[in-house]
Amino acid sequence: MSHSNPKQTSDSAFTLVETLMTMSITSFITVGLAMFSVTMAKDYYWSANKSLITTDVRLFTAELSKEVRSSNAAYIYTSFSLSDRNEPEDRAGNGESGDCLLLVYSTPYPNVDDDRHITELVAYYRAPDEDGKGSVHRFRHELAVGNYINESTFAADYTIETVLANLNTSGTHSEVVELSRGLANGNLFKSQKQGSLVLVNGEIIHGVNSTEVTNTYNLTLSPRG
Repeated sequence: MSHSNPKQTSDSAFTLVETLMTMSITSFITVGLAMFSVTMAKDYYWSANKSLITTDVRLFTAELSKEVRSSNAAYIYTSFSLSDRNEPEDRAGNGESGDCLLLVYSTPYPNVDDDRHITELVAYYRAPDEDGKGSVHRFRHELAVGNYINESTFAADYTIETVLANLNTSGTHSEVVELSRGLANGNLFKSQKQGSLVLVNGEIIHGVNSTEVTNTYNLTLSPRG
């Protein structure tokens, strides 16, 4: 007759409990590692995009500051759409904002004591979507020497807006900021003093919705006149 060994049964029961405990601990550790990995991935995503945004802000504001301060006048329009920039009346007044900044460059021509002539136009603009976000583009037009515009002979029907309206703007202009939100009454630029003092207030964005990483910039710039 065979008899069960009490010690053997006890050892087998203990092994089963130990196995269950081990499985529970392993599952706990696995969940913890998964949560840690997700947190690390989010932190890395945030840090990487924050670094990119910081670089974008630095490069964009430095280049924009340089161009505004070397220009002779700065005007703001609601947008770069033709209907918003084809008349002198389209220029934003003091305290008004818009998403298109036009920089005007001029110099005495042909000699230093002659009338000033407009030689170049540069525009920064964006077309925001329904959420107020949009990429920033840069447009540049250099006038040929024979087409310089004498500032002293501007007529009602021939202004910098006339020049802009006659330009072919159907091509793709270079993108300088991938995604930006305007913070000056919902726009990127604000006219502090028409032609001579500009507020640039915006937010550069990387990512979308819950993964959105942003950084703001705010600077007041003045052309040299």
